[in-house]
Amino acid sequence: MTVAVLEMSRLQPGVSGSSAKRKVSITLDADLVAELEATGENLSAQVNLALRDELHRRRRQRALAALVDRLDAEAPERDPAADERETEGYMRVLGGPLA
Repeated sequence: MTVAVLEMSRLQPGVSGSSAKRKVSITLDADLVAELEATGENLSAQVNLALRDELHRRRRQRALAALVDRLDAEAPERDPAADERETEGYMRVLGGPLA
């Protein structure tokens, strides 16, 4: 298992690694706030979850880019169809579609 895959397995979206909180001030679009508030859930919790999910997505993308770089370095003459199949397999392991 690569370091990137190990990192991804430890850092799941929506799961807080720490209960420590830090108060910050942000400005959000009014329509987004209205829609979030309409759910009746805590706004801070929803923003926290959305940020955590986005950071998880970015880590997956970095892991995928590192994989592609490694594959290119190991076998620059690879078959594109084989690369696509291998990439799809890694994305299933990393928990999401290519985006």
